[in-house]
Amino acid sequence: FHNCHSDEKCPPCTYLTQKWCMGKHEQRSNIPCHLQDISCGLTCNKMLPCEMHRCKRLCHRGDCLSEDGCQQPCMLPRPYCGHPCSAPCHRGSSCPRTTCTAKVALQCDCGRRKESVACTEAANSYQRSLLLTVC
Repeated sequence: FHNCHSDEKCPPCTYLTQKWCMGKHEQRSNIPCHLQDISCGLTCNKMLPCEMHRCKRLCHRGDCLSEDGCQQPCMLPRPYCGHPCSAPCHRGSSCPRTTCTAKVALQCDCGRRKESVACTEAANSYQRSLLLTVC
């Protein structure tokens, strides 16, 4: 579709066509034929090899993960408090025993005093009784 030219190689084809984005999320229109890597701007959302998380990168070419593997936080509930584990993904092994740092709201009986503390601090009966008695 180019005009006659003296170059040995033809210039890139500018014919407008439809092409799939790199992640095969959607077909885009009016894309010059010579363009290869088209990103739709959507989140990749492919299931990662850990089978527990999905890729959060924007539409991309190639593998979803780096050599480090999945580093997304584990969302399995902790056995004692039910908050997410939050350790880096550890598929195939049990959740590491760490203290829960999720924030919880404590409130005295009269409702005048509220405090946000770490889950492990809220479980401490001393901390709870101190908050509830000082209204």
